[in-house]
Amino acid sequence: MKIQIDTKEKKSFLIIFSAIFVCFLISLFVLIFSGQGKKYSFIFPSVDKGEYVVETRFLPKNSQKDEITFYVDELLLGSSLERTKMIFTQGTTIRSCFLRDGILYLDLSAELLKSSSNTILIDEAFELLQKNIKDNFNSVKELEIFVDGKYALENFKKKQKFEIIKALTK
Repeated sequence: MKIQIDTKEKKSFLIIFSAIFVCFLISLFVLIFSGQGKKYSFIFPSVDKGEYVVETRFLPKNSQKDEITFYVDELLLGSSLERTKMIFTQGTTIRSCFLRDGILYLDLSAELLKSSSNTILIDEAFELLQKNIKDNFNSVKELEIFVDGKYALENFKKKQKFEIIKALTK
């Protein structure tokens, strides 16, 4: 016994199958590119003099923070790899962080002024912070750093290393 399928049934079957296949492809595309997170690179100072360690991390989307704030938080936490130093003293936090017209305004807590054997010099830390942010966020053209609400980069841009700490502790 043969079952005959007429041309109309073939067309309707083909249309339904095609629609299901297209829906599957769209779902797959949305799943892959929906922004579940993103890979970022982090550069940390090595314990070995003058060397740096590059670490790549996948950061999931965070509904509580924007991408840059979440990234800087992770940067402040330090590396997950051995034989690296912190960029700033442990306990340094973000007081505020926002991007306006390509300028990132970043206000960090005063804990970064404390010295530690596990951190780099403050001028190197500012340079490394800028490099990390600019390498990962093309929208950031310039970075303005504040410490406890006080502008910190004026002396840094002039390369007066010790004047930074004196100016911020007044």
